[in-house]
Amino acid sequence: IEQHLQKLNVISKQSRFQQLRNDQFEYLSEWYHSALRSLLPVTYYKEDYAGMAKRLDPEISALEAKESVQLLMRLGLLTRSSWGKYQVENLSLTTGDELRLSALAKFHCKTMELAKRSIENHSFDERDISGLTLSVSPQTFQRLKKEVQQFRKHLLSIAEQDSGEDRVVQINFHLFPLSKSVTIKNSDKA
Repeated sequence: IEQHLQKLNVISKQSRFQQLRNDQFEYLSEWYHSALRSLLPVTYYKEDYAGMAKRLDPEISALEAKESVQLLMRLGLLTRSSWGKYQVENLSLTTGDELRLSALAKFHCKTMELAKRSIENHSFDERDISGLTLSVSPQTFQRLKKEVQQFRKHLLSIAEQDSGEDRVVQINFHLFPLSKSVTIKNSDKA
């Protein structure tokens, strides 16, 4: 029973995630749109685009920050309170489990470049980059994909429960083949 309650708890938390609509995919055109969407509700910048730009790592220009905020507001992914503080309706934003869109592929490529940059520019205490190389069956490959998707949702729920945020982080998951499938004949199994 406890296991079923835990699953229901996860499902109820996942329902608070905002799914990106088709008309909002311009959001994925630059990595810093998601960074600013996450940063602005936990800070107070008002119209200080230069300050916003310098807070990101790597820094962007004040013009890029201004245009990004305007885009986020236009797409309804960021709002402002009556006193000028930026807000998001849903802390967690998702594209769903597997969208095959060029915009999403480009976004992932950009964040992989940021991960590469992080290896060179951030201390080990500020990052965690690791990997596994495994040989697996088609069934295990599918199981690993599902596990990655579930773990990603679990991390979203942890972040959603957080308070006192002081930074924005990017977490990337990569599960991809390093070889072509090998057909094993019965005579080769001995």
